[in-house]
Amino acid sequence: LKESIDSLTLTATPIPRTLHMSLIGVRDLSVINTPPEDRFPILA
Repeated sequence: LKESIDSLTLTATPIPRTLHMSLIGVRDLSVINTPPEDRFPILA
């Protein structure tokens, strides 16, 4: 993996490979617990 590249990956659920990479320190894992203030509600 290259060290000078920033990448943002979004997923609703942790993918096992990505979760493993974050646990061993290859990737950072960020959790967003609140939606943006101006987000529209999801209608089902």
